[in-house]
Amino acid sequence: MIRSFDEAEKYLVVVPFISECDRIISGTQEEYREGFFVQPEVSRDFPTKGQHLEFLLTTNQNIVTTHELYLSIVVSAQRGDLRDRHLIIDEVLSVVDVKPGPKQDVWKDFFVDKGYAQVCEYTGKITPSHLWEDDYEAVDFKDLYRQASTGCLNSPEFSRHPRFSFSAAVRTRRVTASRF
Repeated sequence: MIRSFDEAEKYLVVVPFISECDRIISGTQEEYREGFFVQPEVSRDFPTKGQHLEFLLTTNQNIVTTHELYLSIVVSAQRGDLRDRHLIIDEVLSVVDVKPGPKQDVWKDFFVDKGYAQVCEYTGKITPSHLWEDDYEAVDFKDLYRQASTGCLNSPEFSRHPRFSFSAAVRTRRVTASRF
């Protein structure tokens, strides 16, 4: 996989562990050039890795990051910072784990019936509506909003495993460790 990157393209690679970030960075230094990939770091200018990741996406860098930081790219995705980038996801994202949410009656009465969330009848994928986006600060369940905004929230009514999709990138691929 490391040998398949095209220097004319831009990438966001999401891996499970920091050690995998280091391996990809060192592998691409040998194959391409030093600095071909960067990873978010805490610094004086960027107090969190999430803030540095947002900056890197706006400066058009090739980035390798962990699953943990994945949800911090919601604003960048909405702004369109991923539209010219290939998104490669190594292994299964931890952000699709089953997590507690609002009680069923709250979910139906507030989120669905009042139009704050939309549930795709075919896939069960939940997306926030403009109401939820506009009222983001006033509505509880900020984690649910981040998950829905990144395509990582599916209705529990669907029995199959949640399907990950992310349409903000040029191309999205999920790979296994054996392909990296």
